[in-house]
Amino acid sequence: MPSTGEKIKRGLFLAGLLSILVLSFLRKRRTK
Repeated sequence: MPSTGEKIKRGLFLAGLLSILVLSFLRKRRTK
């Protein structure tokens, strides 16, 4: 089983990617 540290790192990594995708998506919608 993965340790809690690995789970937290994976969660933060996924959250960061999602936030970046959402921000870029909102920026594209605003400019158009």
